[in-house]
Amino acid sequence: MDMQIFAYGSLMNPGSLTRTLPGERTVRSATLRGYQRAFNKKTIREYLALNIVPNPEYSVRGKIIDITREEFSELKKREGGYTCTDVTAAIYEATTEAVYAFIAPDTSYPDVCIPLTYLLTCLGGIAANERNAWLKETRIQSQIFDDRANPLYRNAEYSTLTDAATWAALVCAPGKS
Repeated sequence: MDMQIFAYGSLMNPGSLTRTLPGERTVRSATLRGYQRAFNKKTIREYLALNIVPNPEYSVRGKIIDITREEFSELKKREGGYTCTDVTAAIYEATTEAVYAFIAPDTSYPDVCIPLTYLLTCLGGIAANERNAWLKETRIQSQIFDDRANPLYRNAEYSTLTDAATWAALVCAPGKS
């Protein structure tokens, strides 16, 4: 291990993590204090991705992942538009190494949608009994586009993820973007 990163979105999904960073590695649960998840990072493919933004009233549950410096270089390419930030002081659990997170500016794009398969990929890394709370704690200010017919993310989990009322409130009609 050369470095540690704090994962809070798609890298918490074991399939997404393995596709991005193949091989064996140490992964452990952690809590980042003073931040909230928000879908507000516009990608080059013109959809919203998950981000974390400062908010003293929230904490983000995630994973600390051990990576090499070479993997870090590759991960920085994948995480374009994010700044690698030292968040060690905000990690609740004790750690002997510095921990970094990829964080983008706190912006708003109300007319840009979130792909359902990306949301499902993120939720695939969350225990089933914690998914409703994860959704309620996440700032979602844009519509979710149902892209399952032509998925942008292949690691999505299509099982029942939330209660019906939460699900209906989240997803916009297929074909809308």
